[in-house]
Amino acid sequence: MPPVTGYATPTNLISINGNGFVLFDGVQIDPAGNNFIKDIAALTFTATYVLKNCYMDTSISTLIGGTGVSAAIDIICIGNDDGQGLPTNYKYDRTTRGGRMTTDTTFVRTGGASMDSNGYSWKIVTPAAATPPRLFETIPITVYNDIAIDGATSLEIAVEGCWASGTRPTNAEVYMEASGMDSAGSIETVYSTTPIAKKETPFTWPTSTATWSGSPGSKFKMTINIFPVMAGPITVVVKVPKNSTTVYIDPKVVLSV
Repeated sequence: MPPVTGYATPTNLISINGNGFVLFDGVQIDPAGNNFIKDIAALTFTATYVLKNCYMDTSISTLIGGTGVSAAIDIICIGNDDGQGLPTNYKYDRTTRGGRMTTDTTFVRTGGASMDSNGYSWKIVTPAAATPPRLFETIPITVYNDIAIDGATSLEIAVEGCWASGTRPTNAEVYMEASGMDSAGSIETVYSTTPIAKKETPFTWPTSTATWSGSPGSKFKMTINIFPVMAGPITVVVKVPKNSTTVYIDPKVVLSV
């Protein structure tokens, strides 16, 4: 479908006026030099917007206008064209009041996530208002497991990262959660998570030996272990409760025994 011509481009493509869920699938979105959604600083609505397989013109200045993140707005961009003429399925974007995740191609891990020879990482920036109850959560990462399936073998799940806010983070500041198939009969899911309990002392994630392009910060490696009983997908989510911080995550999950 050719683009529509002869119209006036609005300053804000969407003005939120209530709660709900909106899916944009295969839509051309190019409000030149403007915002996708108006300033949400004064809004208190809860809404989710998913942009899937859309044309996202490079002229779009911001997904959300202004600096406010008081509303529970969740914008997820998946497999969109970035205005360069070719699909860029490795580009993901998520914006919530807990922070924003964008796809970064400057700071990438050697041997890490890539698509069509394009290495990338996920850059997560959290606002001052972020709190553990209002933390940022990445888009789920899924990887197939067929190396530990007997219920007795510990499967290590590793995610590499770089902390741009000083020394390596603790598990109270950045952590991950993983799930895998537990039973071939009931197809239950095992969850293994590493946030600190109320009376535990936080520990600092160990230094990583991975190589990253550029200098995105202090390298660290997060690991957790589960005991899958059958082959199948392992789903990982990285969570960032720490406010006013920047962290780079390599979304290529590494499995080992």
